[in-house]
Amino acid sequence: MGIAVATSRQYENAIKKLFPQGEYWDRQFADPESDVSLFVKAKLDDLLRLRHRMSALHDESRIETSGEMLEKWERVLLDTINHGLDAEQRRALLLAAGADSFNREAINKIGRIFGWEVTGARFPFRPAFFGFSRFGHDRAASPASFSVIYIRAGADSKTAFALFSKNFRRACFGFSRTGHDRVTSPMAASAVGLYVKLSEAGLWEPFEASLKERALANNIIFFFYEEAVSVNVP
Repeated sequence: MGIAVATSRQYENAIKKLFPQGEYWDRQFADPESDVSLFVKAKLDDLLRLRHRMSALHDESRIETSGEMLEKWERVLLDTINHGLDAEQRRALLLAAGADSFNREAINKIGRIFGWEVTGARFPFRPAFFGFSRFGHDRAASPASFSVIYIRAGADSKTAFALFSKNFRRACFGFSRTGHDRVTSPMAASAVGLYVKLSEAGLWEPFEASLKERALANNIIFFFYEEAVSVNVP
């Protein structure tokens, strides 16, 4: 279901409600040729065009309803454009590629491929825009803050053992270097995050790179590594 576009009459009434109330404004709106009435009509056209484009953008953002942007979906996800097929067949191929969505299930699947168990994925910021925030209650911020995603992951048994065996000496008392290494207990919840920072990029970089490639262009992802989900050290 796309974004519903109301009738022009409904939008016209909505714009009129933005004006002050009173006899003067009632007389202005009663005259279809008054400056105020002409202003409302001019803004009405812009608003209708915006709402129709919003609805179209919503449809084009989903493979199932895309039409105008099918070629772009194919170029990015399939690296080819299927000119010889009809729209339904092209959508079916795109959906079969498994790249139709970026949701928790897809994030979990990518994590397991690279030895990580995703323990959390959320949008941490819900600030209000300037002009709509309440002083002392909401934080005004850029729209970019709505694109931030926090992804938390814990290592599976194999990855946790690799992190522990390679880095625990540098993180435990008696082996760390003052001013260079941080002392921590191997059982601490923060130990995995520290081991990740000390480890080679090959243990975590493919996981992060794969998620970033799958994410939307506007997503800003921050990764946090936590206590292992299930550590069975051999």
